[in-house]
Amino acid sequence: MLFLRSLENSCVMLWLLVLVLPGVACSALTQNLLQPDNDHRDGAVAVTNRPHIYYCRSPNMEVFTCWWHPLDNNSESDDNITYSLTYSLQKGPRRECPDYVTGGPNSCHFDSGHTSIWTTYCMNVMARTSHGVFSSKDHCLEVADIVETGAPVNLTYTLLNETEEEAGRTAMVSWVYPNPSHIQYGWIILVFELQYRRITEPNNWKVKGLLREPCLELLDLPVGEYIVRVRCRSRNNGLWSKWSTPVLLRVPVKSTPGAVAVTNQPHIYYCRSPNMEVFTCWWHPLDNNSESDDNITYSLTYSLQKGPRRECPDYVTGGPNSCHFDSGHTSIWTTYCMNVMARTSHGVFSSKDHCLEVADIVETEAPVNLTYTLLNETEEEAGRTAMVSWVYPNPSHIQYGWITLVFELQYRLIAEPNNWKVKGLLREPCLELLDLPVGEYIVRVRCRSRNNGLWSKWSTPVLLCVPVKSTPGAVAVTTRPHIYYCRSPNMEVFTCWWHPLDNNSESDDNITYSLTYSLEKGPRRECPDYITGGPNSCHFDNGHTSIWTIYCMNVMARTSHGVFSSKDHCLDVADIVETEAPVNLTYTLLNETEEEAGRTAMVSWVYPNPSHIQYGWITLVFELQYRRITEPNNWKVKGLLREPCLELLDLPVGEYIVRVRCRSRNNGLWSKWSTPVLLCVPVKSTLGRDS
Repeated sequence: MLFLRSLENSCVMLWLLVLVLPGVACSALTQNLLQPDNDHRDGAVAVTNRPHIYYCRSPNMEVFTCWWHPLDNNSESDDNITYSLTYSLQKGPRRECPDYVTGGPNSCHFDSGHTSIWTTYCMNVMARTSHGVFSSKDHCLEVADIVETGAPVNLTYTLLNETEEEAGRTAMVSWVYPNPSHIQYGWIILVFELQYRRITEPNNWKVKGLLREPCLELLDLPVGEYIVRVRCRSRNNGLWSKWSTPVLLRVPVKSTPGAVAVTNQPHIYYCRSPNMEVFTCWWHPLDNNSESDDNITYSLTYSLQKGPRRECPDYVTGGPNSCHFDSGHTSIWTTYCMNVMARTSHGVFSSKDHCLEVADIVETEAPVNLTYTLLNETEEEAGRTAMVSWVYPNPSHIQYGWITLVFELQYRLIAEPNNWKVKGLLREPCLELLDLPVGEYIVRVRCRSRNNGLWSKWSTPVLLCVPVKSTPGAVAVTTRPHIYYCRSPNMEVFTCWWHPLDNNSESDDNITYSLTYSLEKGPRRECPDYITGGPNSCHFDNGHTSIWTIYCMNVMARTSHGVFSSKDHCLDVADIVETEAPVNLTYTLLNETEEEAGRTAMVSWVYPNPSHIQYGWITLVFELQYRRITEPNNWKVKGLLREPCLELLDLPVGEYIVRVRCRSRNNGLWSKWSTPVLLCVPVKSTLGRDS
């Protein structure tokens, strides 16, 4: 029912836009409107054999609703399934959902009498069937974190200027607070995010946020047609609303032709505080076309709470065209209003006032050390589960101090560059990604202050690989056992594994296996440990491991039909050394100059555990491979490397997969590949270029 209502509203909006927009924009705008909104969960999930709560929303912090996915019909065909949702407050007694009707099928609605703002709710759903009871995992929340208001309405614009001096037009875009109207005046304070793009550039959205007022001037818009949309959320925390109905903004060709300059006044375009203790603001200088005087001087002045004007305390720390405020000049709960003046031989040019609170410009560093572990690999699983984790950004006091971070994780298949899946707002630096189908995924994470502030840049992305399920060492059908793999992680112990008889050729349930071995053609001895290495294995501890000795071993299978013996398998422990894979693979881009044809990346990694491999009498060598994402079979190889680092020179712009492995320098087996990383070489840019 919810889906049909949403579809009906979308169709009405689309029809209205078709009526008012010209044919030149219809196809592009229609395509945009019909694409999935990646900022909202649509509820689509993989097949599951238990219910789970996938979405909770409060429109106004006075009531809220949670929805769950029912049992998959393929896994449970009982028509008499009944669902119940129970919850507890602050780990108190369990209570049942007060209202299963208001939110529609598979939902629970909490009215104002059952909604408590500063309390943790933990809830789960149980499905009772003729085959048993299936329960979801606990889903815990605070109402303040699930606030999602309606979208802003009445989005419109006015073109303000059309003069000879202007390079582009200025558009005053405005909108109205969403209903219910008390959101505007009550104790939910909204912030807005506005996005706009050219119709011809569907993936190149320009973002303006976080905005406190329901209006914004878009400056210097070149001639063209733009799509504009806006959304909102509670200033403290919560979820972004859906996007408003988009509008088409047209900037026509100027009626009076003539060459113009880009701008005739400086303006402050970006302010950032990394930790609420200091902050910096940057401005765009005068355009050289409109002011060619080489003796331009700039000064920034500011006032606190409309107090007396003061000059910038530090023009150096933040670089050219910046003002830095150290801890002695930073006051958190105070409004700063500042402007920049450019003094030239032709006069003084002043920017508009730029007002801010430090709490609103907090932008920490990006999270670091993003990594993952694949958890499950069973026949029953539809896909793999990946535990993704990361580390708080530096400085580390952000983690434990009075800035509390929330995270947003995004992931996508490599083959679907615009189809990011979004998980947020997350309180912990880890997340389980459930039921991932086989494939290669790009994963990234960012963070911001829980109260307000700006999103950090994205972390260094990682490549998450979900391989086809397989049994290690799987081989063709055989009528006798054979040893297929032996490994020593550190030359102190080793293990050998064998393939048992094929069940098709030997159906006796009472098969017993034994492994015997000899040293330097000495007497036969039996395997000392059949348990440590798992089924069909023999483990040799350090009391049974001799390095410079030849082991010859075979496996015998005793059945009611006879004895089946493998061929002799002979080895020297030094030849089967296979360490763990290198860890913490990362990179740094070193150069960005006009003279460089490409970028240089310093790639580094850490020796595998156990750490004594690095310093002991096993000396490792490494092999590094990298390739473009778009060239899956074109690996470039660098090896044999003695040091855990390498410079990759002259990398053209693009995205690369990088991985590394190692082995003993003398001999041995290559380790598995490290967790790969995604290395991005961006297009060169000039620092401070306005977005």
